[in-house]
Amino acid sequence: MNRPISLRESIALTQTCGMLKNTLIWLSCIVVVTGCSVTENIVSRSTPSSSIQSLEVPPDLTTPQQTTNASLFSTILQKASKEEKAQYQQYQQFQRMAEY
Repeated sequence: MNRPISLRESIALTQTCGMLKNTLIWLSCIVVVTGCSVTENIVSRSTPSSSIQSLEVPPDLTTPQQTTNASLFSTILQKASKEEKAQYQQYQQFQRMAEY
């Protein structure tokens, strides 16, 4: 049974919605302020950065040696003509475009 809402009922609904909105705003503010104060305590209790040890490089870590394939490629590239180098650069561009 649908009946039209009277003016008095619409004003009451508007006031109720306004009170709910204000209550939600206040609760949100309280949650934000409380949350910020809680996280501040957590941050202050964490270890200071001066007590953190830096990473050490293992003594057996060495730079990789150049392979024969890389040296062979550089030798061939030095002997290549300008036209061959241009074709190779074009090939590399196509490869990069194919990756995307």
